[in-house]
Amino acid sequence: MESAIRERQEDFAAGEADRRPSWIVEEMLVEATRKGASQAVEEANGQQKAVQRLPSPVSSEGMFEFRFVQAFIELLTGRLTTTRPDVIWLPKFKESEPLALVLSSTEQFYYRVTPSHCSCRGWFYSKGSYGMGKCRHHILAFPDIARENAAMIEGLRARRRAEAQAKKKAKPKPKNWARSSSYAGKSPSELERVTFRAYVE
Repeated sequence: MESAIRERQEDFAAGEADRRPSWIVEEMLVEATRKGASQAVEEANGQQKAVQRLPSPVSSEGMFEFRFVQAFIELLTGRLTTTRPDVIWLPKFKESEPLALVLSSTEQFYYRVTPSHCSCRGWFYSKGSYGMGKCRHHILAFPDIARENAAMIEGLRARRRAEAQAKKKAKPKPKNWARSSSYAGKSPSELERVTFRAYVE
């Protein structure tokens, strides 16, 4: 009897190996893979949104939130600070430029400012337009150098204005036919008659 049961179990196992799973099992497997794929897509979208929320290194470079600057000052001085000074001078190291942190106009950030650089957008705009930077943070931190830069920028602006005016004067103005001597002082209806006289006659 045991041999018969064993044969039937072997036959059943062999038949199960050859037989396709039922449509219910197939649907359950498809649904499980869909759920797994949708969860993977949701996780990837979540990670992408988290990365997008972080400021890009280029836009946030040289900009420091007030709370970080406050903690840094407390570390350097050993005293608690609650005020927001306009300019914070940092200790100068051997072969480095003087460095200052200047408060932004919104009073949320501090910009890193040296005699030759500021990390704000105004500086980069000025640098791209005139070849040298100028911004309110640089003026607050290094007024003498900023004054020199402003004078050079004004010189460049004056030179560009003079060149633009010279180009304007050098361009010949097109003659307006209505202002020419043969048509001067005539009404529009007379101008039409004069202009189209050959066609009318």
